[in-house]
Amino acid sequence: MVLLILFLTSAFFTGYAILNFFKIKLSIILQLTCSLVVGLAVFTLLIFITANKFGLNLQIIVPVSLLLLVFTFLSSFKSLGELKNVNKIDFKKNFIFARRTPWTLSPRMNAKANTYFRVHGSSARSSKLKEIPRALSPWKFIEIIGLLLISLVIINVFTKSIFLTNEGIVAGNRLVWTDWPIHFAIASSFAKGDNFPPQNPLYTGPIMTYPFFSDFLSSVLLVMGLGLKSSFVIPGIILGVSSVLLIFYFNFFITEDKKTALLGTFIALFWGGLGFIYFFKDIISSANPLGTLLFPPHEYTFYEGKNLWFFSFIYSELLPQRGFLFGIPLFFISLILL
Repeated sequence: MVLLILFLTSAFFTGYAILNFFKIKLSIILQLTCSLVVGLAVFTLLIFITANKFGLNLQIIVPVSLLLLVFTFLSSFKSLGELKNVNKIDFKKNFIFARRTPWTLSPRMNAKANTYFRVHGSSARSSKLKEIPRALSPWKFIEIIGLLLISLVIINVFTKSIFLTNEGIVAGNRLVWTDWPIHFAIASSFAKGDNFPPQNPLYTGPIMTYPFFSDFLSSVLLVMGLGLKSSFVIPGIILGVSSVLLIFYFNFFITEDKKTALLGTFIALFWGGLGFIYFFKDIISSANPLGTLLFPPHEYTFYEGKNLWFFSFIYSELLPQRGFLFGIPLFFISLILL
């Protein structure tokens, strides 16, 4: 656990230092999320490059973690105060108003800005300029609860992905059963087989062409002493929840309305037909509603008995297709920063 905390802390400060180096100032939640995702990607890449030369072991991971933690923390120490109060973020650099000044906002935001100026007086244009992002777009209870519920779904899906028993590994659903064995093989080949430069663990000789970066992150956690399940579930939860927040923020950047952004996030992640209708019917008619809610008796988006042939994105892509774990958050960070 100590090594895991060290690893994640070093990754976060690595990402934060990179954003600070490029003078990227974001709202506090977005700054934290981007720092963690970018830091995990860069830190994992650095360990991968080092492991190609010296192998993957604690003698490499721990010193690199400590050196990066000290260097990145000291290099970004002065700017850490900006995380304490969102009002310290430069209005013109805030992601909500990227490439816009207070006088070139969209019609909707311009109307809100004018209202703000009328209430606080003309001096607000200078003395209170930095307070405007928070005043125009306060967090509402519904947005917080909505994002929390989606995040809890992500956590629940990943924690139930596999179960380790005395008889072996039990897959939580059939897509994990079909997809994760190859991911186990890839991660184990790095952690235990010194697979550098990477070769396909199923065939002798061919180079690895599959997007294995998430699996390499799991192999790092395996070397640090985490169990097989934790090594796969923890990156899934961290990057999955980060993806939820980044999708929401991107929607907010486009729509400039948090409720619309939240609705768009729900649609993006929970598309998959009308199978949920049968799910709620089964909960209502069940003798054990809580058990049915937590452990559905069958799939509802891919429901042969009702002629439904859909998959939800979380269930069919984010969980089994592990290349999405880094791909989705990095993609939306790129879009937000464009």
